[in-house]
Amino acid sequence: MSAMRCAVYARYSSDLQRETSIDDQVAVARRYADQQGWMVLDAHLYTDAAVSGSSLDGRPGIHALLAAAETTPRPFDVLLVDDSSRVARDLRDALHVMRTLKFAGIRTIYLSQQIDSDSEQAETLLTIHGLVDGLYCKEMSKKIKRGLAGQIDRGFSVGHRTFGYDSVPIPDPSGKLTATASRSCSVNA
Repeated sequence: MSAMRCAVYARYSSDLQRETSIDDQVAVARRYADQQGWMVLDAHLYTDAAVSGSSLDGRPGIHALLAAAETTPRPFDVLLVDDSSRVARDLRDALHVMRTLKFAGIRTIYLSQQIDSDSEQAETLLTIHGLVDGLYCKEMSKKIKRGLAGQIDRGFSVGHRTFGYDSVPIPDPSGKLTATASRSCSVNA
């Protein structure tokens, strides 16, 4: 019997995270495949960088993965993913991806949670983790909105450059740069 051929999917969610997160996720998958005597196919490394997992929309990597999985002959046997939240933070999407791959004859393994689609408990375990992943997304959204509102209340800019204003660094008492404020700038005609 020949070695299982593996694809890998990796994602990180925002510009504030490190691009090396994808490399780290792929490295974890490669180590797992090596331990099993399986082969990771470099042509089937699918990634989405700085994209939220709250929806499958706007994620070319996951769509390319699903399209490849539906081709004949099947290009890989197993999909390795570091964590279920990398595929989706929406339960419906997470189940859709696993079911689509299973229908195509592709086994999915979420390494950190040890969820294997070949297991009878896979959908139950994915559902539990999917609920937690979804709650994380909702709670994070609330915290971000709260933080942005606080910054606005303190008179700070919370995003893009404000037309007619300059950004001015504001050091905290220790001398670290902690925020920027906007001040009106004059325009010479």
